[in-house]
Amino acid sequence: MTVSGPSLLRPSLLVLVFTCGAFAQPFLPPNSILNAASYMQPGLPGGALAQGSMFSIFGRSLGPAVPAQATAFPLGATLQGVSIRVTQGARSVDVYPIYVSATQINAILPSNAPLGLASLQVTFSGARSNLAPVRIAPNSPGLFTATGYGAGPGIFQNYVSAADQPINSSLNSVKPGQVVTLWGTGLGPITSADNVAPPVGTLNTGVQVFVGNKAVTNLLYAGRAPCCAAVDQIVFEIPADTPEGCFVPVQLRSGGAVSNSVTMAVRREGGACVDSANPLATAFAAGKKTGLAAATRFRMRADTSVPTNRDFTGDFASVFLTQPAGMPFSYDPLVALPPPGSCSTYTATGDLLSGSGLLRAPGRALNAGAVTATGGRGPVAVNGSTLVGVNGELPGIANQPLFYTTGNATLRAAGGADVGAFEVTLASPAGVSWSNRDTFATVDRSRPVEFRFSGGGSRPVFVGGIGVDLPTNSSAMFLCRVPAQAESFSVPAVMLGNIQPTRSRVLRSPGVLFITLLSDQKDLSATGLDAGSGFAVDIQSKTVIFR
Repeated sequence: MTVSGPSLLRPSLLVLVFTCGAFAQPFLPPNSILNAASYMQPGLPGGALAQGSMFSIFGRSLGPAVPAQATAFPLGATLQGVSIRVTQGARSVDVYPIYVSATQINAILPSNAPLGLASLQVTFSGARSNLAPVRIAPNSPGLFTATGYGAGPGIFQNYVSAADQPINSSLNSVKPGQVVTLWGTGLGPITSADNVAPPVGTLNTGVQVFVGNKAVTNLLYAGRAPCCAAVDQIVFEIPADTPEGCFVPVQLRSGGAVSNSVTMAVRREGGACVDSANPLATAFAAGKKTGLAAATRFRMRADTSVPTNRDFTGDFASVFLTQPAGMPFSYDPLVALPPPGSCSTYTATGDLLSGSGLLRAPGRALNAGAVTATGGRGPVAVNGSTLVGVNGELPGIANQPLFYTTGNATLRAAGGADVGAFEVTLASPAGVSWSNRDTFATVDRSRPVEFRFSGGGSRPVFVGGIGVDLPTNSSAMFLCRVPAQAESFSVPAVMLGNIQPTRSRVLRSPGVLFITLLSDQKDLSATGLDAGSGFAVDIQSKTVIFR
C-alpha cells in the first residue's frame, strides 16, 4: 500500500472526530430550564427559579446514558461527571445535581444564587454546553403533581393519623376540616447550606394557600421537608366551606409569587369523589369512557390599540371521546372544570388565542367513525375541534358563512371500532348579556376583576381571561365557574398572578377577558361510552391590556 492511502483517509477521520465531538457536546434548547414541580414556562411570572429550589434541565448529551441519582448527604457539586454552574457577571455558584441522565438533570439551586438574570452551563465529562439564560427570584413556588407535568391532581397527603396519611386521589377524597400536607418547591431561600438535610421551620415568606377560592386560615407549617433538600411541605386545614368536587383547585402564594394551580378531591363523606355540578367530571375521575360534544359560537371585540373597533365571530363544532389514563389521578382540562364559586389557572407553551391548546393528559382516543355537524348548513366533517364558520377580519383565516344561524345544531357520529353511532341535537348557542364588557380596557393584575352580566339563570356560566406573550411563546389563563343564579363574579387577584404584563408593543402580548354560557346538558349516549354530554356554548370576549 502506498503512502497516498492514509493521506486520503485523513480528511474523513477528521470529519468523524469532529462529528462525534459535536454530538457529545451537551446542548440546552431554549426554555429548557424549569421549576421541577410546576414546569412553568420561563417567560411567565411564575417561571423564575427560586433560590434554594429544585429545578429540571432538559436537553441533549447532558449526562450518562444510564441515569444516576444522589443518595446521601452531603450533596456534591459533581454527579457522575455532571456539574452545573450559574454565572452573573464575575460571580459564579455551583449547583447541586441530584439526578442526571442524557436528556434530563434535576438539581438544587443554592440559596445564595445571584438574583436576576444569569447564565447556566452544564459540563459533562469535560464537555461544556452552550450558555442558557435563567431568571432567579427569591420566591417562585411550584406544586408537585401526580401527572408529573405541573397540572392536575397535586401531591397531597390526607392526615388521618401520624401513621396513616394516604395520598389524596379520586378514590380517596379529603373532608373539609381535615388536615393535609402539600408538597412543592420554591417557597424561598434558607440561611444554611442546601446540600445537607435542611432545617425545620416555617419560612418567613408570607405563604398563603387558596382551596377552591377559600383562603386557608389554619396554616400549620410551610417550610423545608426535613428529609429532602429543596423540597417544601405545606401543612394546612381544609376550610370548612370548601366546595366539593373531583377537581377542586388549589394555589399558593409565597413572597408575592404565585404557584401553578393543582387539584384535589374533596367530599364531606370522604371516599370516592363526586361532582354534582359536573357529572362528566365524576365519570372521568372514575376512569370511565367519556364523551363531550359542543356547538360553540366565539365572539371577539377588539378595541385596544387598534385604529377602529373590530368584531370577529367564529363557529366551532367539537367532539372529544376518550378513555382516561392514570386512574385514580386522571386529568383533562376539558372536563376537570372548577366547582361553582371557584377558579383555576392554566399555563401553556404557545399561543392560546391562536390555536395552541392546553396540555391534555394521556388517554386513549376512542374511535366513533366519521363525525359530522349540521347547522345552518352542512354536513361538515368534524375532527376534534373544527372551525365551521367565521365572520370578521382575522389574519390568515378566510371568511366563510356562519354555521349556527337558525334552528338547532346536530352532531352525529357514524360509529366506529370503539364507540357506536350517536346523534345529539343542540339549540343554537345564545349568550348572557355582559353589562360591563366595554368598561374593561386596562386590567390591574394586583386587584380583583369583577364581571357583571344577566341571563345565565341556572345554566353554567364561566368567566376568565387569557394573556399571551409571543416573544417567549407562552400563555396563561384563569377560569372561574360562577354560582347558579349569580349576576356578578369577582375574580381574586391571585388568579391573575401568572399572566404576563402586556408589552409596550401590544400585539406581541395580546390579552382578553371572556364570559361563557353553556346550555343545559344533553345526554350523549352510545354503545361503548360510559358517560357523555353535549352542550351549546357561547363565548364572548374582549381585548384588554394587563398591567
